[in-house]
Amino acid sequence: RAGYSPALSRAILERLPQGLDAQESMRWVIDVLERNLRTDAALPPLYEQGGIFALIGATGVGKTTTAAKLAGLCAQVYGPASVGLITLDTYRIAAVEQLRTYAQIIDVPLKVAMSPEEYQDAVIAMSDRDVILVDSAGRSQRDAIKIQELKGFFALAAPHETHLVLSSASSERVINQAIDRFSDIGFDRVIFTKMDEA
Repeated sequence: RAGYSPALSRAILERLPQGLDAQESMRWVIDVLERNLRTDAALPPLYEQGGIFALIGATGVGKTTTAAKLAGLCAQVYGPASVGLITLDTYRIAAVEQLRTYAQIIDVPLKVAMSPEEYQDAVIAMSDRDVILVDSAGRSQRDAIKIQELKGFFALAAPHETHLVLSSASSERVINQAIDRFSDIGFDRVIFTKMDEA
């Protein structure tokens, strides 16, 4: 009922040690899940890698907040002069202002790009920055045309890495739809947001 696949649930429960109380059983299951999640913990953080990092995903998954948090972390480690923000999210009324406020707080520049050409110009203008974070407009995983538009932006100035942002509070079906649809753009990693809601 919680949305886990029956096969995964059976595989875990068949290995559950006997004699555990409810709390011990829950801890055991959590430990098993944690051990089997492949993460990038062994890789250097973004601010050590440098480059252009684009965040893509459906509307409302937390791309803008994630971009701001990553920019703040990079600025804190290497200074504001090493970081730049670009937003392609000109669809939501408050999106640009939200990111502009974050950018002012952490003292990093923000460029707004309404077309692929403006995006390319923004990347060129920030070429002296070590890390450029690109916040894209949310796209419904059902909207193939809008996803192709986003692909057009990245064709002119390809990110070094593209991160698909997914809400951990979403159902497996919604997550699988997003993965399937956004694979048309291509992505290197997945960022899960809203862990406190999951």
